Amino acid sequence: MAEVLLPTSGRGAEIRAYLEEALNLPKNLQWFDVRFALGEPVSVRCEFMPAPAAEADEPPEEFTGHGSLDD
Repeated sequence: MAEVLLPTSGRGAEIRAYLEEALNLPKNLQWFDVRFALGEPVSVRCEFMPAPAAEADEPPEEFTGHGSLDD
């Protein structure tokens, strides 16, 4: 029977970390999969969360805080 590897510990974590770096995957990664099919290019799919926006201390200069699309 094949060994079950988990992505969070042991050999599974080592393989995951290697693939994330080798494939240059995004930092806020939720999941990824790699598909190896005979006669086809290798495909990689992933889902990630956008990086948090840097919080500004003040709104941009052009922001007036009022107005509408009809102005």
